[in-house]
Amino acid sequence: MERATEQNLRVAWVLMVISTVLSAILLCLGSFHLWQYFRNPKPLEISLSDYVTNRPSADWLVIKNCEVDYTESVSFRAGEKAALYAPVRSINDGMSPPAIVLKVEDPSVLDLFASLSTLRGEELNKAVQNNREKLLVTGPIQGLRIRKLVFDEPTSSSWTKSPWQPAANYVLIDQDASPSLNRALIQAGSGIGLLLYARYLWGAIRRLRQKLKLPALAQ
Repeated sequence: MERATEQNLRVAWVLMVISTVLSAILLCLGSFHLWQYFRNPKPLEISLSDYVTNRPSADWLVIKNCEVDYTESVSFRAGEKAALYAPVRSINDGMSPPAIVLKVEDPSVLDLFASLSTLRGEELNKAVQNNREKLLVTGPIQGLRIRKLVFDEPTSSSWTKSPWQPAANYVLIDQDASPSLNRALIQAGSGIGLLLYARYLWGAIRRLRQKLKLPALAQ
């Protein structure tokens, strides 16, 4: 009986630590996304040149006068999903290091990019020409700035394998994303739930320690 109680005590400690850590992470993310939602009631519309010059603090953006060439995209994994990262430049800006990188998870673009990656030589050139309107897009881009607290952002070492390098202090934008109140509330609610569960486990740990006649813990 005492051995089973000791085992239950160890399990309770592990679960409490895990619950507390996850609760802290979810509460931080939920708080950030709530702040982001109320701070960005509508997207800021701005030209690419003005954005690069002034770097406004808004996260939800519509950036005009852009050119995105998907043939230059590089592929990294974003968590469990594949994503493309495409350079955003001013129209006819050549090959300058982009100050904005667009994260693309549009299935149609991913499928097209995957099919092109299997081709070589004349077949590839022909396919690129046939899909030029889809691969070279000019006009505004819309999305949500990804800040560094999000863990799937490519690291600086990731770019060493890329044929192009982003500019220093580049901005990463999640294509077509917008602030989400539902996501913020789910994260915050889950964090609160785990915190309450950790509090329950703390009470269980104290009771198990009393049962084993161990020194009492602080309230």
